Amino acid sequence: MVMGLYTGMIVVVALLLFLASRNPRQRWVFWLFGYSVGPRTDIQYLTKSQLWSSCWRFLAWGFFCLGMLMSLVKFPQLSGWGPGAPGTTVVLFLVLVLLCGIGFVGGLYLFVRFLFRPSSYVPPSI
Repeated sequence: MVMGLYTGMIVVVALLLFLASRNPRQRWVFWLFGYSVGPRTDIQYLTKSQLWSSCWRFLAWGFFCLGMLMSLVKFPQLSGWGPGAPGTTVVLFLVLVLLCGIGFVGGLYLFVRFLFRPSSYVPPSI
């Protein structure tokens, strides 16, 4: 049952990516895969307010992955977590741990950059 759910999620994401590549100017493509979904990482070109926004986006993704991680561990009857856990569940656990760490470390890094960036900073032109 769990394997079918994982396979279904992978198929849906692959289908969405295929449809987005065929129709890149559709509104749903921007909404689903646009810059507003994830944080910006081009630190050199960010103003202080953009650093603050990206810091909170990284932290939000970190907390989202932490919530997914906790639900994976909290509901073992749904995920198959336990001594005889399927390999896909263990891989999903490790991916969520990695993404959670990336979110928190990235958010902390951007926060430190936000603290030390002067208000009068003018980013260089691209």
